[in-house]
Amino acid sequence: TVGTPKERKATLYGWHKKSASHNTVTVRDTPEEGFQEIITGYEVLASNERHALLSVDLITGRTHQIRAHLAHIHTPILGDTKYGNMRENRACRCKHQLLWAYQLQLETDADSCLSNLNGLTVQTPPPPFMTKEFPKVQL
Repeated sequence: TVGTPKERKATLYGWHKKSASHNTVTVRDTPEEGFQEIITGYEVLASNERHALLSVDLITGRTHQIRAHLAHIHTPILGDTKYGNMRENRACRCKHQLLWAYQLQLETDADSCLSNLNGLTVQTPPPPFMTKEFPKVQL
């Protein structure tokens, strides 16, 4: 992210509304008509003067939720041209979002057709941008 969240670990609660015509979302702190609840957990894994590496737990899954929710708390994803900090993106020569799923864990209901996959965890190695910016972080 650009900047570091105030709290090292937190669960964010908000309200989300998608604009289909603009392909963007708006996040609010309080419920409003047409908005749906969103819940996003995060933990700061590492940070420096300008950036932070977060582990994000997507509790609800709405369009652009991670990007919009983090931008709402003034720590947008580096490289995000829709919700991000364009000045910092240019300064870092970052032309794509530095958003990466290093681990997916499936949690299903017992009666789900996918219940046999409950608890399955899939991990990937860190991408090059992470190892350059935060080489000492162990995931």
